[in-house]
Amino acid sequence: MGALLNCADGCRRTTEVAVDMPSSSWEVVFSAPSSPIYALAGTSDGALFAGGGGRVYRALAQDDYRNWTPIVDTTLRVVGLYAFNKASVAMRTAGGVTLLGEVEGRWRALPIAIPDSLLGNGRIVGRPLLLDIWGRSPTDVYAVGTLGTILHFDGARWRREHSPLDSLAAESTANQSIVVGVGGDGTRTFAAGDVALQKAADSWSRIDPSAAKGCSSHAVVTTRAGSRSGQEIIFGGGDYLSRIPCLWTLSGAAVGLPSQGLKLHDALFQGRSQDDGTALFWTYGGEAVEIAGDRVTRIYRLARFREFAGAVNIGDFLYFAGDTGAFVVARVRRR
Repeated sequence: MGALLNCADGCRRTTEVAVDMPSSSWEVVFSAPSSPIYALAGTSDGALFAGGGGRVYRALAQDDYRNWTPIVDTTLRVVGLYAFNKASVAMRTAGGVTLLGEVEGRWRALPIAIPDSLLGNGRIVGRPLLLDIWGRSPTDVYAVGTLGTILHFDGARWRREHSPLDSLAAESTANQSIVVGVGGDGTRTFAAGDVALQKAADSWSRIDPSAAKGCSSHAVVTTRAGSRSGQEIIFGGGDYLSRIPCLWTLSGAAVGLPSQGLKLHDALFQGRSQDDGTALFWTYGGEAVEIAGDRVTRIYRLARFREFAGAVNIGDFLYFAGDTGAFVVARVRRR
């Protein structure tokens, strides 16, 4: 059903070369003064959000993303962000999700927390860690994590969604129940992990792509499918011990990561769909892979990061963030 993107000679491969981007070619647009940056998110109406530690910052297009204003300062350890528009963003901590909204210039947190009763399935011991958030709108949000955790917010309350991973979380195969990434398109929702899932008719089921056997997925994104109708669903991850990346598609399109002289240095650990129809995956150390439809179009090799926090395509630039010895948001011109 699926196909590996780092496949053999029959695959369509990128016609672009990898682009080495030393730090001397970056334009730093923000250096966090007193907090780390663990996450970066962008919106279709021209906002960028960066967050980490207890702070979340926002920059807008009219300021050329140079004026970063703190929108929240909290004791929570913010480790993830998902932005819906310039006035609405969700921030993820290891054990919860907080929805923030701007009204008349003031940011407020919605008083709707994830109930403790949802953080478990009744048969397992321990509190799960939340590893990713994604949503179509502030009233349609998913949070996923360890112990088979898939939560959904409908605008009024959080609910736990049952899946085939519930039984794995209660058995000795608990590692297989980790849900690392979540994503989708206008109607479909997918979850990434050792076991990949899809949601149809309000029910979760396994995806069994024989070609992707052994590909532990950490992210799932959508891209526009170019001349074909619909959208492409792409899972990304790899072997995290051997640092070998892999990508596979739901439709089975044969698309390849370039290998001769262009091998990535690590497995892919996160990714996001972009508003221009592309998808971005990235490695922990600062390599960003851009995909359009069923083809790898660019690979950016940025100078080595201690921790790469994310990447966003906006217009002519690739924006990215992380720890290079200082926590920064920077940009390079897209090639």
